[in-house]
Parts: sequence; structure tokens; C-alpha cells
Amino acid sequence: MHFNNTEILFNYKSSLASKKSKLSNIVPPEIVSTKTDYTTINTFRSNALTHLNLDDRHNPSDSFNQQSATYKLSDQSREKTFFRTYFRNSVVVGSGSFGVVVKCVCNSDNILYAVKKNLTPVRSQSNKNELYNEVKQLQICQNHPNIIKIYSAWEQSGRVYQQLEYCPQTLSSIANQFFVIPCVLLYPYISNILNGLAHIHSKNVIHRDIKLENILVCDYNICKIGDFGLAMNVEDAHKTDDEGDSRYLALEALTESPSFSIDIFALGLCILEMATGIVVPKHGPTWQVLRQGFFPTQLSGNVSEDIVELVNNMICKKKEERWTAFDLVKQLGNTKRPLERKRKEHKMCIVDA
Repeated sequence: MHFNNTEILFNYKSSLASKKSKLSNIVPPEIVSTKTDYTTINTFRSNALTHLNLDDRHNPSDSFNQQSATYKLSDQSREKTFFRTYFRNSVVVGSGSFGVVVKCVCNSDNILYAVKKNLTPVRSQSNKNELYNEVKQLQICQNHPNIIKIYSAWEQSGRVYQQLEYCPQTLSSIANQFFVIPCVLLYPYISNILNGLAHIHSKNVIHRDIKLENILVCDYNICKIGDFGLAMNVEDAHKTDDEGDSRYLALEALTESPSFSIDIFALGLCILEMATGIVVPKHGPTWQVLRQGFFPTQLSGNVSEDIVELVNNMICKKKEERWTAFDLVKQLGNTKRPLERKRKEHKMCIVDA
């Protein structure tokens, strides 16, 4: 189903809302398309529960219109985009090559959300398909407490917008607050991420970009895996040449198609990073040391044996020897949390030569 330059990818009711959303009471604005015809977005309703099949809905052979579309307000005094019409108090909370993320309040329910969009309009069908795929893979992995929630997604003028659950922190920002994340936080965080990753893998999806920046933490201190920009079905893994972030890259990713094991390796380095306070490098001697297949002895002195063993089962040199997310969840569940040890005054870290 197409709506000129603006296309609703999907929309469904928030599982967090305690009462029926008021969005259904709002009449969406009319689109003023570049072709001078008008279309009303009647499907944008929070209670519509419309999960559109992306493959059936979109034909790659369709022509792609990059011209700008705007929304015509009743008073015609000014024009707004669909985003500006339905959201207010926008504040940028993240940006990068992918685009920008803003926190904002939805006018329909006065709830704070995060909205992600690509900054540069897509210039090819393949680029557009990549953006649609991010939405699709995240949608597939919904209905889990450790996966970021997506409430709606739409396209306008070559930009894809995602209305997401807002989380005020990431594990990266929390790690920056501590030299070493204390055990009282570390164990629940690891459990959250492993459970989320096990769920993703159960859907035959490889995340391919597990890192501290992509693990969000909500107000209840629960970790949620986000940013599915590189995610893909395991059956399509042979179709990509994108390696992901070099800091968390498994060696086999340089020469082989990605598999679930690359997510396990990346998460193993994340745990090592949180437990030791090191900064994982993009290259150099430390990068090589972290790919020897075991927890570096010079970093393990202040880390519990349980964590060392867990990480060792995740960063094995041979991908076949790495444990699955499901097995790691069981291992962590059988581990008794040790009392938090007092951190030594000096910092232990690997120093590149």
C-alpha cells in the first residue's frame, strides 16, 4: 500500500500503555504531494495493529521519487512534516553516520519516545531496502523485555522514521561512569543481554553490531538491545560484505560469512570491557591480544572466575567452540553471584606498545 512520498511501514499498539491510545481520535493531516494530488493517511492508528508484509508491499522495480512532500495544515499558515505534526519538544540524543535520534513527546499520548531517521535521503533502491530491512528485522524480534520496542515506522521524502521506546542511557555511557561496572550491576546486565540475544537468534536473525553503544538501558535499569541497522536473517548472511565495528569483530568475519557466533564474540568483548574497564581498540597489539581465544591474564586479577569462564566460552578463536546464547544463559543462571570485591587502587589495563 503506497501513500505517494509518505509510506507507513507498520504501526501497532504499545504494550507499555496502560490505557487505550488517543491517537485514533486524531485525524491525520493531508499530504500535499509533488504530483499535486491528495491522500489522507487513514492507516496511522495506534490501535490498528497493521503489520504489513514488506516483501509483498514493495516492488523493487517501482520507481523511486526523491522529491519533497509536505503536510498541509488546516490554516495553511505553515507546513509541517508528519513528524513535526505528531511530535514535539525534540532534542537530539544521538547521531552518527546512520542519521540522528531525537527524544520527543508524541502529541497523541504525551509519552516520551525516541525517533530515529536517516539524515541523507536515500539515493538508490538498495539503500532504501537496507533501511526497510532494519525495521523489518527489529519487528521480527519484538515482544521481548530485552529488545528495544518499536511502535511505528514511516517513510517520507527518502527518509525512514522509526518511533522507538526511549531509554535515557546506554551501556557505553554507564561504563564511562565507572572504571569497572560493579557486580551488583554487571550480572543483571549480562543476563539481560544474553536473554535478548538468545531471543534474536531464536528468530534466525544475526544482529551483527553488538556493542556497548547499542545496548540501551531504560529507567528501570533493564538492558535492551537496539540498532538493527546491520541485522539480517542467517540465511541471507552470504549476501553481505559489511563487517561491522572493527572493535568487536571476530577474526572469521574478515574471511567468512557472518553467523550467530560473531554476536557471541562481540558480546564477550563487551563483558570483558565492562568487567575490566579497558577500552576495546580498533586495531593494534591489544586488538590482537583480545583475539587469542581467552581472557587476558593481565586483566583477570580483579575479575570473578565466573565472569572469566563465561567470557572464555564466548571469545574462542574457533567459532565452533563458542557457546550459544541459550547455553550461556543457562551457565549464567547456574552461577552464584560472588560478593563484590574491593577494587584495587591502581588501574589494570593493556597498554599498546
